[in-house]
Parts: sequence; structure tokens; C-alpha cells
Amino acid sequence: MSTISASPSSAASVAASKSSCGCAGGGSAYIHAAKAIQGLVDSLDGDEKTGARVILKALEAPLYFIADNAGLEGSVIINKVK
Repeated sequence: MSTISASPSSAASVAASKSSCGCAGGGSAYIHAAKAIQGLVDSLDGDEKTGARVILKALEAPLYFIADNAGLEGSVIINKVK
């Protein structure tokens, strides 16, 4: 049985990411934050409504791509988190 060792650069990358004030949650925090914006979308008109919809899609993107990179269907995972 062989062991896999991390290169010094990958170990440094992990250490840097842990200390860089990243938000844990793998994108799910953004999905939960989007609920507040979703409540506003119906009360907006025109360009404001369009902008709010763009923000909603942008908030879904990180979780979508995390799931996609894991070999899962991103939209299905987003709906499960919602």
C-alpha cells in the first residue's frame, strides 16, 4: 500500500486558505442569503428586478460549480439546499 504525500506548495495553499477568513459552508451560505433577496424580487420593477435576478444567479454559482466538480448535478444540489 502506497502513501500519498502532499507537496509543500499544496500544504502551504491549504494553510493559507484556512487563515484567509474564508466562509465555511461550501456555497450553501450564499443560497441561504439569497432567500432574503428572493423576497424582494416580487416588489421590484424593471431594471431593479433584473438586477436582483442576476444577483440571485450569482449567489447560486459557487455551490453549482462545487457540486459539478464533485460529479453531481449542480441544480439538483441547489434545490436540496434551498
